[in-house]
Amino acid sequence: MFMEFIRISNDQAFVLNEIFRERVYDVPGVDLRSCRTIVDLGANVGVFALYAAANAPNATIHCFEPAAATFAALQENVNANQLNVVTHALAISTSCGPARFYRAGRAVEWSLNSDPGAVCEEVNCIDLDHLFKPSSTPSTFILRKSIVSSSR
Repeated sequence: MFMEFIRISNDQAFVLNEIFRERVYDVPGVDLRSCRTIVDLGANVGVFALYAAANAPNATIHCFEPAAATFAALQENVNANQLNVVTHALAISTSCGPARFYRAGRAVEWSLNSDPGAVCEEVNCIDLDHLFKPSSTPSTFILRKSIVSSSR
């Protein structure tokens, strides 16, 4: 499968090494080819989605990314590569509803925790209870988390 990666900034490039070279998200004993659903929390621009799509061609990948500009790049990358990915412009939190999302530094450092003086934007949140409704939880799935915990 040819992967055409469109948009990634310099401060996001380290993720390419983590996923494709260092393989930090490989799960020992898990054959990704058997997964039917993969959930990527904090999907950023979709680097892990590209990796998952190449290694689990029969899976539907759900990418959650709340930051507006990053979500746009995620959608662009997913569309350019014609991936079986469903994108969600949502943050994962302890409660559902709107929240402020703060940029703590680099493009990959966002948090729902208050950071005075930081750039922020309003995002919508979903909690894990709503994300994993019992009737929709698949029998074979993998979850990748790249999020900062929040007291919200």
